Amino acid sequence: MADRAKHRDTLSLEDLAYRTTWPECDDFGYYKSMVCLSDILCYCVDKNGNRIFGTEIASKIDPTRFEKYCKCSREYEEFPRSVPNGDFLRCLPNGDYDRLQCTEEWCYCLESENPDIIEAAKFNTSLKDLSCCEYN
Repeated sequence: MADRAKHRDTLSLEDLAYRTTWPECDDFGYYKSMVCLSDILCYCVDKNGNRIFGTEIASKIDPTRFEKYCKCSREYEEFPRSVPNGDFLRCLPNGDYDRLQCTEEWCYCLESENPDIIEAAKFNTSLKDLSCCEYN
């Protein structure tokens, strides 16, 4: 489990200079999915506080859905690498799932905060027919 005091002791002076808030913990004592440095930048962390893929400008973070950020990034980190041909859904640069996912034959729309398919279309049809396509 993450321990805030232990974490604080491992920070360098450079880390402390940029940090104005401490990482938040979930109900189980693990790190929440995102850590913000001042009011400038936020980045994804695994449950032990290690930085993983995904960053976002702090002003773009919606505090009402803070715990939802980095879901794709976190799940990718936990994905078993030993799975043969283990394809993983595409993540956005901020660590969230990309709502539009495509394979060789199909494109899918995912729910906004989890990887459940809500809509699908054959790849040879227009992507404009999908509600999650940004060209609608």
